[in-house]
Amino acid sequence: MVRKIPSVLLVATFAAMAAHVVAADDSAEEELEEVRVVASRIGVVDQRVLVLDTDDVASAGFHPADLLPMLPGFALATSGPRGSLSQARVRGSEANHLLVMIDGVAVNDPAAGSEFDFGNLDFTAVHGVEFLAGPQSAVWGSDAIAGVLHFDTTPETDSRRLRVGYGSHDTANVDLGIARVHDQGHLKVSVGHIASDGTNAALHGTEDDGFANTTAHLAASREVAGWDFGFAARATEAQVAYDPSPAPLYIPMDGDRVTATDASLLRATARFVGAARFVPWLTIARNRTEREHAADGVVSNGTTGERDTVSASANLMLDRQRVNMTIEHVVERFEQMGPATAFGDPNQRQRTRTSSVAAEYQRDLPLVSVSVSARADANSAFRDAFAYRLGATTRTSPRWFASLGRGVKNPTFIERFGYAPNAFIGNPDLQPETSLGVELGLAHAWDDGSVTLTVFDASLDDEIDGFVFDPNAPGFTARNIAGSSRRRGAELTADATWHGARWRAAYAYVDSTSDDMREIRRPRHQGSVTMRRPVSGRVSLGLGMTYSGASLDRDFSTYPATPVVLDGFRLLRADVKFQPSPRWGIQLLVENALDEDYATVYGYRSPGLSAMARAVIDL
Repeated sequence: MVRKIPSVLLVATFAAMAAHVVAADDSAEEELEEVRVVASRIGVVDQRVLVLDTDDVASAGFHPADLLPMLPGFALATSGPRGSLSQARVRGSEANHLLVMIDGVAVNDPAAGSEFDFGNLDFTAVHGVEFLAGPQSAVWGSDAIAGVLHFDTTPETDSRRLRVGYGSHDTANVDLGIARVHDQGHLKVSVGHIASDGTNAALHGTEDDGFANTTAHLAASREVAGWDFGFAARATEAQVAYDPSPAPLYIPMDGDRVTATDASLLRATARFVGAARFVPWLTIARNRTEREHAADGVVSNGTTGERDTVSASANLMLDRQRVNMTIEHVVERFEQMGPATAFGDPNQRQRTRTSSVAAEYQRDLPLVSVSVSARADANSAFRDAFAYRLGATTRTSPRWFASLGRGVKNPTFIERFGYAPNAFIGNPDLQPETSLGVELGLAHAWDDGSVTLTVFDASLDDEIDGFVFDPNAPGFTARNIAGSSRRRGAELTADATWHGARWRAAYAYVDSTSDDMREIRRPRHQGSVTMRRPVSGRVSLGLGMTYSGASLDRDFSTYPATPVVLDGFRLLRADVKFQPSPRWGIQLLVENALDEDYATVYGYRSPGLSAMARAVIDL
């Protein structure tokens, strides 16, 4: 029997909001949050958006992905040391259900299961991160049924900054950024490089698995005759060493394997800013990711994924009403290369095209604001899809908010056509997954802090299982699972200024099941606490603790695979800034200060205690 969102929860949600509106006083009215990109093309947000600011970004030492578990419900599974394949599961969803954007451009890789590999993430040029969990397909399409993560590089002030650091595992990094901001636009050029000998991915052995990443970023905008023209380009070259997982144990063993990644992003925009009430704009964007895998110094196989997007949007802003209309056309390409065997030929090229029409409507009533979003997709490979979202929030303090959203996630190229000899054979007959989710939240803010509680419940129909053994192949393939999968839980976030320090805390409980079985690599309990405090006029201290509860994984040395438990763990991080001069300073960073022994993927060793010293110079 297919399970749907409980109607009792929906009724209770909107009844509670209605009761609060009736009881509220007009004097308690407060404005909705304004966030640049992540939740709405209109820009006004009736949901909870979490932000990592410039100080958070600057505290990332060895790898930006180390910061992301601060976000509630954000479970990161890394296959080895820093730089290795890293998958994010938000609120118990699949790794390809989170849309990742840089400067408003989707960077999920069509050739890697429509996921974004956080092992290749670099914070070059990035000064802020916006995170929004919950169904967002009505605005952003197929990849956003669990949420959106956006990295913003737009400069706010003039700057010329050089950062040079060195630390554990022979890790060295250098980052140079120059930004010029004026009334008519901005120009920003950034280059960053990090290289490390790394640590051993295998539980047994002595061979370290290092990584290197070089990222360059250029962004510019200029206002001319009422039009704002923008351009952004980003290129990343990365290499990471990893260990093979041979039979019969299928866990990492020392070996010479390397993945090389070349990724690029291009974006051009033209936005009319000559009128306050009517704002049209055009965006053209391309994201390309090419990967090559080498064994013992010889390239064995590779993939290329491309996503080209053309979209035209317009906002109509009235006194208490806001409307967006968007038309969009996306072409995704997939190419796989490798040697043919008796089991099949991996060499292939595939393509899909999607044309979409989307609309958003927001209306402010005296004590409540409502929003309606809808999107219709016509895809060349699948049946037409329809996504929607209904949202409402009180304009009071405290503020209630609620939403109901439906999204559709298309099968990926890998699930349909992917091929690995003796391991995986794609299934071209897969059907799209469909998600229906509801959330209810209560937010309260005061001068020195805020607290937000959110509960959510989502069902996923036709979930795709990518580890199904087909005896006729023989090998593993993908299939749609009958029935519904369930993701439900609660999140609590808080921040406050206390005793001269800025405190932030987050906790998430997530129960994710499929066929009434708990899903892998999704801890039920996650939490974090961070503190940042000036010690003196020249010294400041930052501390952070993240907790990840026990999770399940699979041991593939048996058939069927045996469930295994990955123990929970706590990671302590610290950074100290010393500013002897207005022009330069020194930063000391420590990751995993308690030297915790942990794993987020079965059979892989994670890094131990790591420390880095960094000089920050304003040129």
